[in-house]
Amino acid sequence: MKAKVTLKIDAELLHEAGILSIDENSSISTLAVRNCRVLHQARERAKARLRIGFNLGFTPSESRDELYDR
Repeated sequence: MKAKVTLKIDAELLHEAGILSIDENSSISTLAVRNCRVLHQARERAKARLRIGFNLGFTPSESRDELYDR
């Protein structure tokens, strides 16, 4: 099933999208969907890395005095 969609975009952006679609041998719509999918996957990978966290090698001191050299 196909549906028509009307968009208002800058002429320069439309021209650039047309050139990219010719280079990729696909339509502008296909490029847009593929780009959204890639961005979504990258966002999900980044959120997964944040959930795991990063080992910064920090170990807290045992006492407050040790922290301030008292």
